[in-house]
Amino acid sequence: MLSPKMRAIALGLQTGVPIHSEGMPGEAKTSWAKQIGPALGREVVVLTPSIYEPTDIGGYVAVKYRISAQEGAWDAVPVGVGLTGQWWAELLSREPGVLVVDEIRTLSRSLQAVSLRLIFELRAGDTPLHPDTWILALSNPANMSPDGRELSAPLANRFCHVPWDMSLDTWGQAGITAKWDVGGRPVFGAPIFPVASGGWRNRIPGHFAQIFAFSKARPAVMRVVPKESGKQGGPFPTLRTWTYGAMMLAVAEHDEEVSSILLAGCVGPGPALEYLGWRQGQDLPDFQKLLENPRSLKLPKEGDRQLAILLGVVSEVAQNPTAERWQAGWEVLFEATRQAPKDVAAVAAKSLATLRDAHPSLPFVSKKIMTPFIDVLRAIGVPLPE
Repeated sequence: MLSPKMRAIALGLQTGVPIHSEGMPGEAKTSWAKQIGPALGREVVVLTPSIYEPTDIGGYVAVKYRISAQEGAWDAVPVGVGLTGQWWAELLSREPGVLVVDEIRTLSRSLQAVSLRLIFELRAGDTPLHPDTWILALSNPANMSPDGRELSAPLANRFCHVPWDMSLDTWGQAGITAKWDVGGRPVFGAPIFPVASGGWRNRIPGHFAQIFAFSKARPAVMRVVPKESGKQGGPFPTLRTWTYGAMMLAVAEHDEEVSSILLAGCVGPGPALEYLGWRQGQDLPDFQKLLENPRSLKLPKEGDRQLAILLGVVSEVAQNPTAERWQAGWEVLFEATRQAPKDVAAVAAKSLATLRDAHPSLPFVSKKIMTPFIDVLRAIGVPLPE
């Protein structure tokens, strides 16, 4: 059975967020990574950027030509300049795959710079990788790697960092069931990888809403770049990594240990622990039941808890924005103005109003219910009923 951290890597990859895993040498990181693709129906390409030049990753400038017939002769006419890609990029451009970036801690600064575009934009030169390409970066500790160095802060902040954890049980079971070739090398059977449940993306808005409410209560935790350069190569909280965190909490919602590991891998252990503790203390209601009976709303006294509940209602509507649920969502917010300061409900009203941008068929809500929010909605250009 896979350890929680190995399950976290497998589930985290399926969100599309790049994953970085560091572990001791000789712990089957690359071998394991080669198996996850075929097990989940994907092609795997293993790339070791440190043996390449920056132009091999980012492409090199080449003049593009078209052939023109003039006066009976064929001429190559320059039409522009582009960046050529590599064979592995062409392969991963055709269908969803897994790009394993090995020994990432041995990259020079110039290679790290070009790897930013590869990892974050899924583009090698002018060759776009398939938009559903998963990125898994592997490394040994910097002090155990040839010319090892810490990742730059911009590169590190594009990953969810999950420590490698090949448990003795996993290793032992794999060795016992392996086939051994003539060279004395084991051929391991593929482990059973967890698969993200269908509809997990629909749960992202709910988790994002709770993180947003947390940001109102703990704004200082949302953006913290470590001052020590040695810590900038790991997870730290930025708006990007909190967004990653919402995705991770959604994909691993039913595995509390794995979701904690993934959130810590995005924003760092301290901020993750603070958020999870805050969330546990919210005692959130059943949002669907609130939509069914808006008058049943009972808000607590604390402003951050009030906002967490109201944003939870908005995310519940967003998962299935029918006219009835849209109307009920506004009724909940209207009820909230009777129990809490209007500015708290107004924050949720802004989010609920933007649903109409994507769903213009949603009807106008009665003027009575909209009255507490008219000023704030006018300020952001939301059309209002006459």
